[in-house]
Amino acid sequence: MGLAVTGDAATSAGNSAADEEDEGGNEDESIVHHCASVGDVEGLKTALSSGADKDEEDSEGRTALHFACGYGEVKCTQILLEAGAKVDALDKNKNTALHYAAGYGRKDCVALLLENGAAVTLQNMDGKTPIEVAKLNNQHEVLKLLEKDAFL
Repeated sequence: MGLAVTGDAATSAGNSAADEEDEGGNEDESIVHHCASVGDVEGLKTALSSGADKDEEDSEGRTALHFACGYGEVKCTQILLEAGAKVDALDKNKNTALHYAAGYGRKDCVALLLENGAAVTLQNMDGKTPIEVAKLNNQHEVLKLLEKDAFL
């Protein structure tokens, strides 16, 4: 999932990342990441109750929360947060789930992450905060939420 892309390119970049994930990794990782990516609430609950690691990382350091937020899967995001997933887990590029949600305009996921204490000021490897990622991708509604939270 690229973060500095816009429009259809953002969607295709996200899809290719998910496709790559399905081809490798350990079983728990692909199950949890896949369920979070496609909004399979029951599959995610089953995987977690069977002992799957809620914070398992793929080869890029992304957790299921990164995927759920990037794809706008609000119910899966909620389940992962309730299971104790790390809200500010960093991928290899130092992006949090909030960076993903902000970049892809996933307003409901952004709100949920903020309610659960996600940090608005963490910078990725490019020195960008979720606010700056939202600006780069013209995510105006998300930007309002992030800026409001940043100044509380």
